[in-house]
Amino acid sequence: MALAPPPARFDVPDTLLLKRLARGDTGVLDRIRRRYGLTLYAIAYEALMDARRAAEVVEKALEECARAAGESLMNGPSLFSQLATTAKRLSRDSD
Repeated sequence: MALAPPPARFDVPDTLLLKRLARGDTGVLDRIRRRYGLTLYAIAYEALMDARRAAEVVEKALEECARAAGESLMNGPSLFSQLATTAKRLSRDSD
């Protein structure tokens, strides 16, 4: 039986990315996009079955993340959990 690879380690933890985002460092969104964008796209595409609309959902989810971080509204579930929940909601609302 093959062993699963160890979990990926990020050079900068999500909590630090959120702190930087809350301070207005919007450049951090590119790092978050690289980290979670494909998974968010897959979530949106599964719901919408439309590549353009799925890509729009990803961008809107990231924008909401930046706004929520700036307003100190992101202090519950993990960054990915909040992004995934937002992408699902936006996909539902997009129909």
